[in-house]
Amino acid sequence: MPGVSVAVLGPDGAGKTTLVSALPGALGGDPLVVYMGVNRDSQTHALPTMRWAQRWVPPVPVLAPTTPAPGAATGARPRPLVRLRRIVTRFHLLLDQAYRVGVGMRARRRGRTVIFDRYLYDGEVDAAVEGRDRRQQQVLRWIRRRFPAPDLVVVLDAPGHVLFARKGEHDVERLDRLRRAYADIARDVPAFAVIDVRQDAAAVLSAAVAAIEARRRERR
Repeated sequence: MPGVSVAVLGPDGAGKTTLVSALPGALGGDPLVVYMGVNRDSQTHALPTMRWAQRWVPPVPVLAPTTPAPGAATGARPRPLVRLRRIVTRFHLLLDQAYRVGVGMRARRRGRTVIFDRYLYDGEVDAAVEGRDRRQQQVLRWIRRRFPAPDLVVVLDAPGHVLFARKGEHDVERLDRLRRAYADIARDVPAFAVIDVRQDAAAVLSAAVAAIEARRRERR
């Protein structure tokens, strides 16, 4: 019987790492955790080429802002080689994301519970919060819809001022925009659970386990 796949999402300070670390022991069996973020130190799976690139390939240079001459166009265009490297880097990152999703979904087909620490929805959320143009947001949504959706999305939620007090990253307004953007994901996933993280860690864990077990029963 297939297992169940769960994506844990939420703004910075919501406690994703704490919950993901506790879930395998609370669920029992042999859950698989697949990290989908960009922090190299947290990686659980990656393409061999990605690990090689992270070790040996320097990051794509960022153009320093310059003061244009009067009447000159603002914004310097990157050199062709830099543009090419950016395209290749983005494509490589997409392949790496596809590899991680594949690892998780293969384990799910074999009956394991798979916990995705973050998921492809995060790219759309960041684009919406940062106010990128509509075309970029549509491209990100189109790419994400080419991938299988998790059976359950768990969103850790709290007001922006609570999240800011926990971690001190971003500002309260941005954190509130993030939580609204995560809530919007509910329209596009098979099942969705929002957990208020103003509870203590044990209560958050209990609520997440209950949501996962309920989803597992629904899929039998």
